[in-house]
Amino acid sequence: MSKVWSIAPRVSQDIVAHLLQSRGVQEAEVFLHPDWERDTYAPAVFSAMEQAVDRVLFALKNGEAIVIHGDYDADGVSGSTLLYTALRDIAERLHYPFAVNVFLPDREQDGYGVAMHTVDRLGAEGVKVLITVDCGIANGLELCRAKELGMDTVVCDHHQMGEHYPSDAIVLHPLAPGESYPNKVLCGTGVAFKFASALFMKARTLGANFPEGVEKWSLDLVAVATVTDVMPLLGENRALEYFGLKVLAKTRRRVCGRSWISLAPILRPLIRKASAFALVHV
Repeated sequence: MSKVWSIAPRVSQDIVAHLLQSRGVQEAEVFLHPDWERDTYAPAVFSAMEQAVDRVLFALKNGEAIVIHGDYDADGVSGSTLLYTALRDIAERLHYPFAVNVFLPDREQDGYGVAMHTVDRLGAEGVKVLITVDCGIANGLELCRAKELGMDTVVCDHHQMGEHYPSDAIVLHPLAPGESYPNKVLCGTGVAFKFASALFMKARTLGANFPEGVEKWSLDLVAVATVTDVMPLLGENRALEYFGLKVLAKTRRRVCGRSWISLAPILRPLIRKASAFALVHV
């Protein structure tokens, strides 16, 4: 069957304006020149943010065992890394004990999300706070079991709702029922970044001498997660990606003993392909 190419009518003599309008971008200035103050939202806009911050900082202060349950993809790994380093830095500045661990499930043995056998094991190990990153929203039954075993759960996720909503958990999710957070297409690491930002803000009020904006040094992880999870690069996501790439060029973070910069030949084609795919879907 032959195909007939249909050329979209020219909407502007300016080629950039034409391309942007053809892709549904109405505000070229906003799209081409992201602005942090204009384009991002305060973490406190999440309806359950204060409750999540208070519970985790209480656990940190009292040396309760905390486990960050991530996912095995780039979003889950990046978000888990981001939250772990944030909690480590906060505990150090506030002279709190540090009893935080990260669990990344095995794709074959554990499957996606929070497995019941994982919950049972964490309960037996005395874990008191479970933080899920890039998973958890579809694990209502498992997180109910966690509550029965004495664990409180904070869910940082962005996936679609499952059959059983985790009503026993503190949920940070842009698509949660009744949630007013405007950006509905944050990736899991984006949600974790908002949580970490709120934790840093609260830590400052408790005496931690963090400089303003210290949380932005984690934007390299948000940038990687946003494009590898193929999230739309519009609005807040575009600002997170724009500034995250700037951090990525400056960070001293090391991956498997190597700097981000030394991994550029490996990461660049992956990010380029993911970015191109995301732009096609703008």
